[in-house]
Parts: sequence; structure tokens; C-alpha cells
Amino acid sequence: MSSRHSFASKRAIVAGIALVLPASIYFLLAIVMPRQYRLVVETALDHGWQFCIAIAVLVAYTVCALWALRARGILTPSLVILASSSLIAALLTGLLVGGPSWFIFFLGAAAGIGVLTGVSWVSNIELWDRLPVRIRSVWVASAIAIAIYLSFGSATVLSPVHFPRILGAFAILSIFVGLLSVILLVAAIRPVAGVAAVCYVVIAQFVLGSNGHYIPMKQAKTWPPALDATFSEWLKDRADLDAYRSQNRAYPVVFVSSEGGGIYAAAHAYGVLSSLDRHCPPSASMSSLP
Repeated sequence: MSSRHSFASKRAIVAGIALVLPASIYFLLAIVMPRQYRLVVETALDHGWQFCIAIAVLVAYTVCALWALRARGILTPSLVILASSSLIAALLTGLLVGGPSWFIFFLGAAAGIGVLTGVSWVSNIELWDRLPVRIRSVWVASAIAIAIYLSFGSATVLSPVHFPRILGAFAILSIFVGLLSVILLVAAIRPVAGVAAVCYVVIAQFVLGSNGHYIPMKQAKTWPPALDATFSEWLKDRADLDAYRSQNRAYPVVFVSSEGGGIYAAAHAYGVLSSLDRHCPPSASMSSLP
């Protein structure tokens, strides 16, 4: 009996470590708080629904983790808290960046109710025993977690530009962290799954080559318009052009030279232009030339 209890304790410790690792991504970013990450969180809070989507996704993944813990018989109060650590870290990040607000309060309350409902359901012995044996499995939790990820992935394939913009970077991060927490948990409490995942990663490195970001080249059928004509057309479309003319003032034109080649450069340009829009509202009406 003591050896069995010791094995269960070790399994719970390993499960706790697996749950804390993904949450540490949020905590580390919150501690370092790079400008790009702060801007991502601010954007999610400004839009509202992006932060709501992120929290809803983490609640769903938390319930999946609770399901897996219950299936292995290690659903303890401490592991319930650790299973909710990514969710708690995301809410604390919003509170740290946006400050105390009724929005964060009600969203946190709704998330707490969702998690407590999941805990109440999976810990109810009568309801749990009614489920078929195959459903009361760790694999069901991992399958649901992967299905959530694939549903967002499929929507992104169908709408590769518009849908990610709706989600926002913070929600996309939450999808990744949530899936990672469930996968690591399943790998920790089911070593066979962990070995299979490692083998897949190793084999994929040798078999599945990178796409190399190859861009097919095609001969252009039309030539782009002349720069001076394009600039003149752009200038005529400015809504505030008449206001400057009435005051006999020169119309300001801002040329932005943005580095390319990586997401870090794009994030820097996005951060600068977003700050300009926030502190200088007239700049929001500006449009760019390719």
C-alpha cells in the first residue's frame, strides 16, 4: 500500500511540474514585459473580445487537464490550482498591463465559475461512473485539446489573414500554451505518450523537411503605376487635405522605412505606428503606399 501511495505521489509531482512549465511562459513574459508583449496585451484588452477568447480557450484547456487528472486518479486540490496556473497567469497579465477594472473582474469571475464547474463535474463520482470506460480516459482529454487546436487551425487555413486578426496575438499564444499544458500533462502521467511524442519530433526533424519559405515566381501581366501618379491619387483621397489647404499649410507626409525579414522587425514597426496612432489621432487616417 505504501509503495503504491509513493508511486501516486511521484506521479502527482511529475504532473504538477508538467502543468507549471507552460504557465511559466506567461509569468516570465510578465516579469520581463518586453514592449512588444505589452503592446500585444494592450491590444487584446482594447478590443475586449480578443482577451475574452484567450481566457475562454484557457478555461477549456484547464477542464481538459482536470479530465486527464481525474482519469488517472490524481485530482487533488493542489493539482487543480496548478492546472489553472496558465489561466491565472493570463488574468494576472491583463491585470498588470491594464490595471484593475470591472472587465477583468467579471472575466475572472466567469473563468473561475467555468473551472469550478469542471472540477465539480469530474469529481462527482456518480456522474463520472456513468460515463463509458473509454470516455473516462486520458486520451479523451488529449483528443479534445487537439480538436480545439485543429479547429482554430482549420479556420486559419480558410481565412489566413482575417481570422488571425480577429483572434489577436494574445489569443493565439493562449491556444499554444493551453495545448502545450495538456500535451505535457498527458506525457507526464502516460510515459508511453511522452515517448511517442519525442519519437515523432525526432523523426519529423529528419523526414518532414522545411518548406524553405519558397515563393513561386510568376511573370507580371501588368506594370505597376508610376510613383508620381500613385502618390497624387493617394494625396487626393486624404480626408483632411482641404483643412490644410484652407489654412494655407503644407500637408504632412510621413515616410516609414520598415525593416523586413522577421517578425521582430515587423513588431517594432507595428509598435511605433500604433503608439503614433494612440497619441496622435490624426495619424490614424494615414494610409501607406507599398
